[in-house]
Amino acid sequence: MRKIITQQVSNKIPNYHVYGEENKDDDPDLVHVEKISTSGKLHKWHLKPHQHRHYFQIIYLLSGSTVVHIDGEKDYVKGPTVITIPPACVHSFRFQPNTDGYALTIAEPLLFERIDSQNHDLLKQLLERAHIVELHDNHDQLHEIEFILKIFHREYRSPELGRALMLQLLFHALMLFIRRLLDEVDDEMIFDSVNAHNYNRFRNLVEEHYKQHWQVNEYASRLGLAERHLNRICHTIKQQSALEVIHGRLLLEAKRQLIYTTAPVASIAFKIGFRDPAYFSRFFKKNTRTTPGLYRNKHDKSDLSPFQTH
Repeated sequence: MRKIITQQVSNKIPNYHVYGEENKDDDPDLVHVEKISTSGKLHKWHLKPHQHRHYFQIIYLLSGSTVVHIDGEKDYVKGPTVITIPPACVHSFRFQPNTDGYALTIAEPLLFERIDSQNHDLLKQLLERAHIVELHDNHDQLHEIEFILKIFHREYRSPELGRALMLQLLFHALMLFIRRLLDEVDDEMIFDSVNAHNYNRFRNLVEEHYKQHWQVNEYASRLGLAERHLNRICHTIKQQSALEVIHGRLLLEAKRQLIYTTAPVASIAFKIGFRDPAYFSRFFKKNTRTTPGLYRNKHDKSDLSPFQTH
């Protein structure tokens, strides 16, 4: 029996992950699908803030609605809508009762298996940030996505020959459909492929080392790029300097910890690599125009009420 395991520690963001019985040659332990109606009833239609540290997730809201919080940002979403959630992105849902759809999860290492370098960059852009794509006026895409999801759900529930491979291929097909939808609504997703490749390499390094507070020249050296070239890539793709990207990742983690944990500010500072809590507070205020304490109070999640628009 497959289970969802939650790490319930008040000073840590809960990490949900899917796991199963002992691995078999054709067992899709690292791919998971469930109906929103099933998990919604189990959790009383409220999935509290959590993250999937090494998993990419696609939420397809077929009918009903939800209030979704993603890294501190709130939105009210009605089906049919697709929501993509990258690894480590903190999120929560408060579904309207009887909401239906699918939640698909795949382990990060499987995301790009059997994908060549060109298509790797094409799909990896989905991991840059979370996306919410409404399908109300896209009837053709709506039918195509639903068709794939129905096959996915059927394959997951039946031990047919090649099930794990089929699920992986269907997940890739679904990601590509979503990527095409994003091209229609989000020009920011269209990057020069070479710059996108180097930018993604940079972002991966930042993800690994942001708590070590590397300088821009250290990242550039590791990437085999001139510091000026790295800055130009960041400006082209994100309209930010490389240092702003690095600081942005530090701020994101600080905000996650302030919103979703009860850890003291000093503990958060040490956790993300600051040796001096006072310097962390100055850094945070300089970049957000508020103190960590005031930010935490403003984004207190204890009084969340369902189905409020913002």
